[in-house]
Amino acid sequence: MTFSNTGVYMMTAVVCTDQALTSISFGNQTYPIRVGLLPPYTFSVPLYVTDKTHTWNISITSSGSSTGIYSNTYMSVVPYASNIQETAFLS
Repeated sequence: MTFSNTGVYMMTAVVCTDQALTSISFGNQTYPIRVGLLPPYTFSVPLYVTDKTHTWNISITSSGSSTGIYSNTYMSVVPYASNIQETAFLS
């Protein structure tokens, strides 16, 4: 995933799998899952994008040898805050 603007984004994902997940990774940050619950999982992660050329990879790790991801898995990314020009407030 790449971004066309720098700023802060909120990524929300609902992941439906046939195995329990042990971690999920966004970019270079890995988040362990230790809640003892079965899927589906809902994640909300803030992303601070400072480099538009950076690619954000998404991956999951499960407790099983292979994990099926179901079709009701989805992800949304929305701007939470963005950079503004100081000159916009000058009159």
